[in-house]
Amino acid sequence: MQNIMKKGFTLIELLVVIAIIGILSSVVLTQLGNARKKGADAGIMANIGSMRTQFEIDYDSTQTNVYGTAGTDCGAGKFAAGVYQKALERIVGLNGGSVTSASNSRVVCVVTNNAWMVAAWLGSSASTGNPTYYCTDSNGAAGVKTAEFPATSVSACPS
Repeated sequence: MQNIMKKGFTLIELLVVIAIIGILSSVVLTQLGNARKKGADAGIMANIGSMRTQFEIDYDSTQTNVYGTAGTDCGAGKFAAGVYQKALERIVGLNGGSVTSASNSRVVCVVTNNAWMVAAWLGSSASTGNPTYYCTDSNGAAGVKTAEFPATSVSACPS
């Protein structure tokens, strides 16, 4: 009798390899989702930073040293044109808020003659149960906050 050796893998070996690949891919896909959220957060912070720069340019270029017409609607007044409008549109695209609502729960914009403040929720913290937002204002404060989201009645980031 001839002993015939078959070359190949057994069914068990193939199933083990498929299981390992499945576990590794789930880990990679989870990390990829987190990287996307963090990338969106970086975009939100960069757009708010460009608004901060534009506010200071506008302040320095006016003879009266004021920030502009007072308002709390992210879709009106100073926020409805130019760099401000483009930055807000990108922020809204990243965090899912609304530019046209004064009572927007994801982005807050406040400007008075001598102060301004912009804050936006960050998406990467939404699933952690401890949501955070990025806030910057005319006093030089800029950073990630975990305090209560600022109301439209204030023109400075919470401490």
